[in-house]
Amino acid sequence: MKDRLARLESRVEYLTDRVAILEQCLSLAERRASSGRPPPDDSDVAPIGDVQPIRVQHWLALAGRTLVVLGGAYLLRALTESRVLTASAGVGLGILYGAPWLLLASRAAGRGAQLDAFAHALTAALIGYPLVWEATLRFEVVPPAQSAALLGALAAGAYVLSSLRQLQGLAWVATIGAMVSAVGLAIGTGDWLSYTVLAIAVGVATLWLGYTRDWTLLRWPSAVIADAMLLIASARAAVQGEVGTALIVQMLMLVSYLGSFAIRTLVIGRPVIPFEVAQSIAVLVVAFGGAIALIRDSTSNVLVIGVASVVLAAAGYIVAFFFVDRHRYVRNFFFYAQLAQLFALVGVALCLGYSRGSVVYAVAAIVAAVLAHRTRRLALWLQSSVYVIAAAVASGLILYATLGLWSTSIERPAIPLRSILPLVAVALVTFLSLTKPIESWRNSASVLRCLLITLAAYTATGTSIALVMLALPEGWHIGGPLLATIRTGALVIATLVLALAARCHSGREAGWLVYPLLFITGAKLVSIDFPQGHPQTLFAALALYGIALSAAPRMLRRSATAPSTPGMEIRVLAPTHEKQHAD
Repeated sequence: MKDRLARLESRVEYLTDRVAILEQCLSLAERRASSGRPPPDDSDVAPIGDVQPIRVQHWLALAGRTLVVLGGAYLLRALTESRVLTASAGVGLGILYGAPWLLLASRAAGRGAQLDAFAHALTAALIGYPLVWEATLRFEVVPPAQSAALLGALAAGAYVLSSLRQLQGLAWVATIGAMVSAVGLAIGTGDWLSYTVLAIAVGVATLWLGYTRDWTLLRWPSAVIADAMLLIASARAAVQGEVGTALIVQMLMLVSYLGSFAIRTLVIGRPVIPFEVAQSIAVLVVAFGGAIALIRDSTSNVLVIGVASVVLAAAGYIVAFFFVDRHRYVRNFFFYAQLAQLFALVGVALCLGYSRGSVVYAVAAIVAAVLAHRTRRLALWLQSSVYVIAAAVASGLILYATLGLWSTSIERPAIPLRSILPLVAVALVTFLSLTKPIESWRNSASVLRCLLITLAAYTATGTSIALVMLALPEGWHIGGPLLATIRTGALVIATLVLALAARCHSGREAGWLVYPLLFITGAKLVSIDFPQGHPQTLFAALALYGIALSAAPRMLRRSATAPSTPGMEIRVLAPTHEKQHAD
């Protein structure tokens, strides 16, 4: 009886184990069926050694199929070269032969076979791009404009497929193929304008692929090639006299890129990114600057572009102040304000010329400085700084100061009236303090302020030398020794003024210039004053330089140990809406 019970218990345990094994096999089969993988033949898990041969076989099959398809393309080429098919028929059959592979790529991507989809798309690219190349250069059955359109259609189909099916590799293949073909065909045919339009279209398409699919690296090489091709096309158009067509292409690039940036930042409401800043500068230099150069070379009226620039400047300032400043990121405000300023500088120069334009620049610098002081915007202070530098250059103030400081001529200079207002603007923008700015630029603001102080010291010193020479009596002979001593005295006074300004917290950057100016004055004393001077002039020059050497460092040490004035401290206050929109 006990033996029978033991056998029965053993049988029950065996059946229980078999049922558990069957349940495991059934659950495993259900999981494999839901994932779409076929069940293994003899075991639950396929051996590790079976996986690699299957993958290698798949790669080999794809390579073999691609080679067979390319062999068919070469067969069509051979039939065309042997005159069995006409050139037009061969090109047409080649296009019909290569187009279905994009459809097959779409179907393969739809069922999840990404590798098959990429292989089909690569096959279509390897057939399409060389076909257009040879149809244009070898058989000459397709003119350059039509070949550029065919390349654009092929790239567009590839971009649509890559975006819908998430095939980033296909987008790279299409971009490289289109750009290489565009450059090569432009060189081979000499028609740079048609293929530059293709390059611009490819660049804008990759830009939006970066916006929508986050393929950000794709837009950089496309933009660089498009900029370079437009630069070459503009230069060739100036030589060949194709100004009208080149202007259309330049405006196409300007509108395409800047319009895309405006849609993303203003309509979609995203912050400005480094690519948009870099490409905006490149587009303005290549497209807008190229258009101005073409019009000037063709002796056409530049007033139209000047008025258009002023209108664009007004639109940029309106966007920056009434839309971006209230509802968007500070970076967007800075971007559109600087873009508007660039258009304003160019527009005023084209409409009024440099002499009268310098007056407008000086007034704009003063207005921007006052607004920066009232709104506590460092971006507006940058606007005033750029305007005042433009005023100093356009009015000839910098040139005039250079002549006063370093010219070997001893004639009495005549101060042009147009330089007075820019000099006042330089002084006002430099010494108008900006307390409690709402932005933080860290060291950038100090570097910019040091640049402005340098400009103010340079222009003021040169102008003061000219004024002293004009104030001397008519009977006085201004010789080389006297002129050298006057210049040494002006440099010494400038050094002491900078050291005195460094005692204020808002003028601490002026202290950075004291020791370089002492070195320059000493070098001038050794190289100019001693060889040219007389005992009387050398006495004055050495006394003045000795005073500067003893007083300026002491004033700097006193400014370093003195406590800062409470009213002059610059504190950075970040607004709450900027914290919410920080990227």
